Amino acid sequence: MAEKEKKIQIIKAAAKRFDRHGLNKTTLDEIARDLRIGKATIYHYFESKDQLYYDVLEWEGSLLLEEVRVIWENPEFNIEQKLSVYFSSKEGLQVRFKLVFDALINILNDKSFEQENLFFSKLITSEEKILYRAFQQLAKAKTEQHDILVRTMISQSWNFMFAGKLNLFLENEKQNLSKDLLIKIIEENFFITK
Repeated sequence: MAEKEKKIQIIKAAAKRFDRHGLNKTTLDEIARDLRIGKATIYHYFESKDQLYYDVLEWEGSLLLEEVRVIWENPEFNIEQKLSVYFSSKEGLQVRFKLVFDALINILNDKSFEQENLFFSKLITSEEKILYRAFQQLAKAKTEQHDILVRTMISQSWNFMFAGKLNLFLENEKQNLSKDLLIKIIEENFFITK
């Protein structure tokens, strides 16, 4: 097995463990046992459990960014569909990308590690780049408001993640109406519609 494939195999196994048991309750012995390899093999690729955790977080973040990129580059979606799918994609984030979600919760609770803060900074910056590229192709005109709009959309998309949880206590219909209104405002004011 190639070096890169082996590293990815370890990352995927570790992701399952970290997802189920968290960083503190997961051991490298358990990950090695899951893969039927020696712990020394893990140390060949990662110098510590913490480094493995951050590499897993980076891997999961790259999957999230790929999902965002696919949404915005999908030629079959009109702008309303892109906005709707983009905002909705964050609502189930805590299930699909649990480690990213947990890292965000750590940041919001001031319990994060410096690496988690750096990870999130990089994640948001990468997400901004994806949206900027999409806006260059879809926007009515280049404006200084693009910076503000991109940051607002990203912020709001993360807010929808929490709103999905709050819908247990609120009227789901009103949440959907607020999302639809936001999409309509963005679409009508910033994008070329066909």
